[in-house]
Amino acid sequence: NHSFLSPIIAGTPTAVTVSRTGFNSVLVSWSAPSSAVPAGYEVFYQVAGGSTLSGGNTSNTELTLTGLTLGTHSFFVVGYGAEGAPVLPSAHSNTASIVIGKDIIFYHHHIKNTNYYFFTDSIIP
Repeated sequence: NHSFLSPIIAGTPTAVTVSRTGFNSVLVSWSAPSSAVPAGYEVFYQVAGGSTLSGGNTSNTELTLTGLTLGTHSFFVVGYGAEGAPVLPSAHSNTASIVIGKDIIFYHHHIKNTNYYFFTDSIIP
């Protein structure tokens, strides 16, 4: 007599957002599902026209990614694992996108009545 645990599907993370924290780093955050809460999450991203890559795993509802290349990055999150029955990975969350690129500083010289634009390699607070 054998008994088997039926696999369940981990709940899908929602409300994924992404914000820049530096020149080539971002904070990806999301909301945990209300049921079948995953034991952990994996953040994936894709640079426009490229392959989908793993940005890392966490048991929290946010993850900082660093060392990103220039371009438009799209992020999504997948939930996995839970206590009890075997758990299949969740569906993909919504996708959030952001552009990693040089920052522009605008300066207007009021005496010369001239506009200046500077491109930087880092965010100036």
